[in-house]
Amino acid sequence: MKFAEWLALDAMAARRSFARSVGKFQLQTTKPVAILTAFRGERSLSDNRAANAQLANDLQQLNLGFYPVNGMGQEDHQTLFGLVQWVVPSSEESFVVQPRGAMPEQAFEAAIRNLLHNYGQFGAMMKLPSSLQAFLLKADGDPEGKGSEVGARTSNDPYYSQLKSGPRADASMLSPWEIRGELNPVKRAINWWGGRSAMNQPADRSKIGRRFSIRQAEGEA
Repeated sequence: MKFAEWLALDAMAARRSFARSVGKFQLQTTKPVAILTAFRGERSLSDNRAANAQLANDLQQLNLGFYPVNGMGQEDHQTLFGLVQWVVPSSEESFVVQPRGAMPEQAFEAAIRNLLHNYGQFGAMMKLPSSLQAFLLKADGDPEGKGSEVGARTSNDPYYSQLKSGPRADASMLSPWEIRGELNPVKRAINWWGGRSAMNQPADRSKIGRRFSIRQAEGEA
């Protein structure tokens, strides 16, 4: 096989991986799935990665399959009565998790909730075959519906998952500031002051994998 042919097959497999990731949260899914992490904001990156390594070990012990993604988000901040608004992005190394074999939905949900308690997490995104919508499974409290529509992330989606391997993200999956860098001088100063000066330059797209998000379909509440 020629190198170019190998590259084409490798790219095709990666695209299918994106489709498989999206498919896990669609209505026709046949296995429960969750996205969770052991990251906590007050810990260092090295401590968070150590916690994720322990979480990965726990998932193996529970006979749960998993692969890494980045859980991404961006929160809107404002000051001066909303006259100045800016974005603060966040990223947590996470896992997409599913049973390796047959596992009742209730057992899967209980296992994930127990891990949330063990690792001090507020919640995990989850989709069950019996549920119409994906939902936020909380460590404590009722689940919160997040929608039945899943697909490529758009700039209107504040929370999304980013694949670590495969083709790089399409431009339509990026936020405006990632494409051109922040141009507003006030926001540029805020980014610099907040240690986010990288946002003032176009993002390095070679480091951005494809992204998918879960959202409410038209008519859902």
